[in-house]
Amino acid sequence: MKKLLTIVAISLLILSCSKTSEKDLAIDLRVKEIVKVSARLDAAGKYDSALINTVDAIALLKTMDAPDNRRIYRYYRNQAKMAEMIKKPRLAVICADSALVYLNKTRKSEIDDWELEEFGLLKFKAMYLRLAGEYQKSTDITLELLKKAENEEKFAQYRIQLVNQLGLAYYELGDQDKAQTYFLDLLKNPTIPNLDMAFYYKNLARSYARQGNEISARDMLNHAMATMPKDEKNAIYYFDLLNEATAMYVAWELPAEALRVANEALEHYQLIESSPQLYSLYRHKANAHFALGQLQAGNESNRIFDSLEQQHKFKSALVDEKFELSMLMAKTENYKLQKQMTSVVTTRNFWFKWGLIAIVVVLSALLIREVVSNFRASQIQQKARM
Repeated sequence: MKKLLTIVAISLLILSCSKTSEKDLAIDLRVKEIVKVSARLDAAGKYDSALINTVDAIALLKTMDAPDNRRIYRYYRNQAKMAEMIKKPRLAVICADSALVYLNKTRKSEIDDWELEEFGLLKFKAMYLRLAGEYQKSTDITLELLKKAENEEKFAQYRIQLVNQLGLAYYELGDQDKAQTYFLDLLKNPTIPNLDMAFYYKNLARSYARQGNEISARDMLNHAMATMPKDEKNAIYYFDLLNEATAMYVAWELPAEALRVANEALEHYQLIESSPQLYSLYRHKANAHFALGQLQAGNESNRIFDSLEQQHKFKSALVDEKFELSMLMAKTENYKLQKQMTSVVTTRNFWFKWGLIAIVVVLSALLIREVVSNFRASQIQQKARM
């Protein structure tokens, strides 16, 4: 009898599991296909398309009977990084917040170091907030993280990044004394690589320039240009530095020096048209030409700037439109998949229902047989005693 009940219980469990996993399995396969495409797009630098693809993946994962919160967290985290890459910091903040929600839904046993994971995500959120113009919020988060980094060994690796983040936030808030204190603190560290050191020199130059200290600003700018690696791998960073240097020289009424730096940038490095902070070089160049009385050259630089700006605005609007459309398509696709899965589950329910009835019928028959057998055995025993 016990064996019979065990068999019945196992059968019910198998039927129940197959019923709930069918939909999740189909979604999982679809999500894996989407993620493969996103990975290829990401590797190709097509972050806008990769971002749109991950929207579909997340939307599908959320329709699972048993959603994988860890995967959803990671996809949101990747979304935030891609949003920052295409200059959508507010979207990056939204994605980072969603990532934090799903990180908190994830069991700590599923993450190698949950606290370190949360710390890293908050660090990125602070950066996205700063890029989105939320300087005070960024500063508040960064100060809290810096306390941890200075008091707990496992967070110490992030200290340099946090100090730089605070310097940038205070620069934007207009507190140049505090900003310079943080940047100068970084320059005292001999272990910092040249690329990062060049960034800190540049940040100091910007802070001194905003404060009106031209001599110190030019000194820091020269240090930045001398320290910045000039190999192909770091070309984009050197171009960005030369772009800022051009703007500063124009502001200091040194148009000849501004043109020299701008021409060096254009001669050695290809302009990345999707980045407004790079094509703005043409605006600075135009201003330098006008200061020197070179009207034709200035008008030509302005024409190039306007053309690239229109291209950027078009691409940016297209990304926004695609993102909204993708959200709508994801909902539509989810509805279709849900309908398809409902059909599958309905079929499953049919077989589950009739399987259950069959088990109950068989069990009832066996129980009746057992009762009858026991009744007959007891009658035989009674007759034997008589």
